[in-house]
Amino acid sequence: MATDDARVAQALVHFGEALGLELRRVSSDVAELGEPAALAGVDMIFLGEDVVVHTSVGSGARIICLTEKPKPTGYRILDNNVRVSINPISWRGLGAACAAAMTELPSMAPRPPACRAWLKAPPCRRTANGQLPADG
Repeated sequence: MATDDARVAQALVHFGEALGLELRRVSSDVAELGEPAALAGVDMIFLGEDVVVHTSVGSGARIICLTEKPKPTGYRILDNNVRVSINPISWRGLGAACAAAMTELPSMAPRPPACRAWLKAPPCRRTANGQLPADG
């Protein structure tokens, strides 16, 4: 991972360990990320929003962007770009983002086209309380 925030890096390492990941922090100047030999065996690269890299970095490795923007699920996928919120870091969000990045899953399961057709209307308060409607 390449981020300037030591606290975020430490949290990602701990959360990653809980998920069975081996994470390593590199300098944000990303010289190491430009060396193919240094990336041998690397599956994912976490990049802070402040880190700018060349497009050839991580050829074969999935890039996951770290964002300050809060996400209700802890992560978001948009146009095949995976983003993990570090505001706050969510263990579940990190796990889901890693799984999505590695398997190229969509951001959410598609909904059935006629999902409203099978939803029931909310019950009437008076009939739910055992009262009959005024006209009946």
